[in-house]
Amino acid sequence: TNTPAYTADASSFAAPVVEAVTDPEDVTMNPFQQTEYSLREEIQQVDLPFDPKLPRGKPDGYELDSVYGVDSAAQDADFQKYNAPEGGIVAQILYYNETGQMLRVTQSKSSYTTIGEWMAFNELEFAPGVQIWTVGNVDTAVIDRSGGAGGPYVVTFLIKNRFVAIDGDSPLEVMLDMA
Repeated sequence: TNTPAYTADASSFAAPVVEAVTDPEDVTMNPFQQTEYSLREEIQQVDLPFDPKLPRGKPDGYELDSVYGVDSAAQDADFQKYNAPEGGIVAQILYYNETGQMLRVTQSKSSYTTIGEWMAFNELEFAPGVQIWTVGNVDTAVIDRSGGAGGPYVVTFLIKNRFVAIDGDSPLEVMLDMA
C-alpha cells in the first residue's frame, strides 16, 4: 500500500502578528450573534471566548479576507462534526486567492489530546477516504468528504488546545501548507 507523504518547510512561512484590540474580560458575548470583522489591512484579535491560534500563515497567493465568530449550534451536523466538535462559538478565518478560491480555517477549543482520539470518537479510523498524514511534527487527519473520490477535503489537527479544521474549494496541497 502507498503511504501518503507530505513535507512542508516551516521556514518559508511567516508567523502572523496578532494584536489585542479588546480585553476579552471586558466583552459581553452574545452566543447567538455573528459578528464579522474586516481585516484586509492587518490581522487583529477578534472578540471571542478564546484567543485564536493562527496556523503557519497565509499560503502563497492567498490574502486574509476576514476573521469572525460563528455559533456552531446554528450550523448543520456535518459542520459540528468536522469543524467544531466542542460546539459553542468558534473562530473562522477566511483566505482567498486572485481566482476566488477560498480557504476557511475554523478553530474551537478542544478537549481531545490527539487527532486520533477525535477520529475514534467520530468512527473515522477506517472510513473510506480518511488518512492521517504527518505535516511537520503535527498529526493531521485528511478527510475526503466524498469517501475517497477526490474531494472536497477537510484537513484537521490540534494545536495548542485548539481543534483546527481547514476546508474550502482550494487544492488539498494548499490546505496542507497551513497545517
